[in-house]
Amino acid sequence: LKSVAILARAEGASARTPPRRRCSRRTPPVAMVKQVTDKEEFDQLVKESLVIVDFTATWCGPCQMIGPAFVELAESGAYPKAVFIKVDVDEGEAIAQKAGVNAMPTFQVWKDGAKVEEFCGADKAKLTDLCEKHGK
Repeated sequence: LKSVAILARAEGASARTPPRRRCSRRTPPVAMVKQVTDKEEFDQLVKESLVIVDFTATWCGPCQMIGPAFVELAESGAYPKAVFIKVDVDEGEAIAQKAGVNAMPTFQVWKDGAKVEEFCGADKAKLTDLCEKHGK
């Protein structure tokens, strides 16, 4: 940063930065994606909340492609009813077995402790539809 200030002064610009403006409005809290590896924690979450789950794996190429879209949907604030969680099938093997996951990525919706919908594949349109249907 010193070199930028020196360069700016050399070009006749002020080295002083303008004061930051503060926003008077508070933004609502944004949902975050929760990483879950413990089966008991998973069981508790799906009993208490409407949960949208991304079953993923670090070695799964399509999972890595769709992962940012899942996070974007979770953090958009558009789905206040939903809790978004991500389960790495290698770390949360017991959860993946309970959920009947055989392929990745798999997206599931859980409500009142029961699985109500799922699909497999890195399809952003289907994922968005799933969130629209259950998360609003």
